[in-house]
This record gives sequence, C-alpha cells and structure tokens, in this order.
Amino acid sequence: MTAAAAKQPIPLGIPGRGPEEVEESYRFSEMALALIEEHNTPPFPETYAFWYSYASRTSDSLVSAVDRMIEGRSEISRYEMGEIAKAHLPKEDELTRTNERIGKEFSARISDVVDLVRSGASDSNEFQKALDSIGADLPDQITQEGLKKVLARLIEENQHMVERSRALHAGLEKSQEQIAQLSIELDDVRKQSTRDPLTGVANRRSFDAHLEQSIAAALKTGESLCLVMADIDHFKNINDNFGHQVGDDVLKVFAHLIRKNVKGRDLVARYGGEEFAIILPKTEAHSAVKLIDSIREQISQKRLLLRQSREKLGQITASFGVAAYENGISSAEFIEKADVQLYRAKRTGRNKVCLSERSCETISG
Repeated sequence: MTAAAAKQPIPLGIPGRGPEEVEESYRFSEMALALIEEHNTPPFPETYAFWYSYASRTSDSLVSAVDRMIEGRSEISRYEMGEIAKAHLPKEDELTRTNERIGKEFSARISDVVDLVRSGASDSNEFQKALDSIGADLPDQITQEGLKKVLARLIEENQHMVERSRALHAGLEKSQEQIAQLSIELDDVRKQSTRDPLTGVANRRSFDAHLEQSIAAALKTGESLCLVMADIDHFKNINDNFGHQVGDDVLKVFAHLIRKNVKGRDLVARYGGEEFAIILPKTEAHSAVKLIDSIREQISQKRLLLRQSREKLGQITASFGVAAYENGISSAEFIEKADVQLYRAKRTGRNKVCLSERSCETISG
C-alpha cells in the first residue's frame, strides 16, 4: 500500500457497502494515486476522479481511449484528460438538475392551473346556487321593496362573480406565461444536451442517436448513406506551441467550415478531442468524397493569425476517412470502417481524403 493510501481514514461503516466493495475501492484509489504520480498530473479532484474511473473501468470506451493516449508517454496534460472525460464519461449532471427543476416547476404550474379551474368551477356552482335561491324566493318578493332587495342581491352576487372571474383570468394568464417561459428553458436544456458547448455542433451522444436513426432510414428506403471521420493534423503541436485557447479557436473554425459546406439533412458532430464526424444521408460515396475533399482544401488554404500578436499559425490541415454504409453492419462497424480510412490518411502523409479500395493520393489530388 502506498504512503498516501495508508493515510486514508478507515471507514467505521458505509451503508450499503460490504467489506469486499470497500477493499476494492481502496485498491482503485491506490491505482489512481499511482497513475497521477506516473503521468505527472496534479492531484486535483477532477484528475483523481479521471484516473479512478480508468482504474475501475467505469467505461470501456474511456479505458480504450486512455490506453491509446498513454501508450509510450509519461506525461499527460489536464486538457487531454478533460477532452477524453467529456467524450466518454457522464457529464450531464448540471443539465439533469436543470431538467429536474423545470419538471418540478412544470408540475407546480399545472397544479396551480388545476386549482384555479377547480376554484372557478366552485365559484360558478356558488353563483348558480345563489341564483337558484333568489329564483325560489322571487314569488314571495312581488312588492316594490322586495324587488329592490332581489335586485340588490343579484347585483352583489354578480359583482362577486366578476371579481372571481377576473382573479381566475389573471391566475391563468400568469400560469400561461410561466409555462411558456419553462418551455423556452426546457428547449434550451434540450439543445445543450445535444450540442458540443465549444464548437456548437452536435455532441457524441447526439451523434450516436442520429447515426442509428440514419442507418434505420437507409435500411428502410435503400438509399445511400456515408459516414466521414475527420481529424485535425498535428493538433497537439498547436496546443503545445500556442496554448489551448488557440487550439479551441482552431476547433471552432474547423467546425464552422464543415457546417457551412453540408446540407440541412447532414449532421456534423464533435466525436472527441480534435476528431469530428459527419453523417451524410442520401449521399453516394463519390459525392461524399468530392464534398469532403473540397472541405479539406478549404481548411488547408486558410491562414490563421493570433488576435493580439498577429503571429501566423501556419497551415492548418485535416485528414478524412469516408465509408459507405453496407447492409447488415452495425453502427460500431460503420464507425470502424470510416476510422480505418482516417488512420490510413494519417499514415500516408495527412491532409488527405481516403475511401476504401481507392488511393488516397488520387482522391485528394
């Protein structure tokens, strides 16, 4: 046991956790602390949580991504860890809490409306009873004085009903405004839950759902479907040489460029880190390659400058892998097909578009 782990207090009792679970948690804790030291990452709560999740294999996709990241390397940056965590670990706590709050407020507003309607119905019943009582007493009031009393009572009951109706209308109008505002907030939460906060394109969760839907549609209609995996070349060098803020700006520029080149039915998503995915429904492979090669050329021709120093970043390039859907393959296999072509483009020199069974060099020109 490490010295750090030895200093941890022994729990006197953890409800719902047996001795084996407690012992296992200590083992994962030791592993996390060892990984923090091995990869020279600061022992902040978020980095500890990251390595603990890796040690306990919370997510298979996280483990695979981290294994690729740490292969042959001793030092890992917090930025890299954050990018992997965002892509592979649950991150919707704040959105979940907001969703729950909106749901509770919706329930409260609906309850208010129900109470107002019940109150209005009760007031109507009371008014009807008053009218019935006046009608029943009317034969005995056929005198000038009696008719005055009946009229005064009718005016009084009518005034009460007018006031109650106004209150009901005001209450319903207020509830309507509150519900409309909650609807706007709920729509904002929905958008946030499907969008990458940095680039504004779809996030990984939205991509996964959209890909399944696109595959189902292609199987049903028999129409073509293409998937593109894209990766900014030498992105780590940009972060190392100019800082992560500049790296973020490059991601934004790249995402914007892709979005302005695709159609409304297409989906652009940030797959993780500097990698993006593009779903192209109703698109043949040759058309997809032509579109993507145009995007490749546009990004390679851009010359970006730092805002303050006006220093040139140099040429920014990207590599692309294109795959056409084949009946019977799963979404994971479809992604793998595009990924294989992406890594082929990387291996053969970068700044290329690769499609299976074709030469990357011929495609990119």
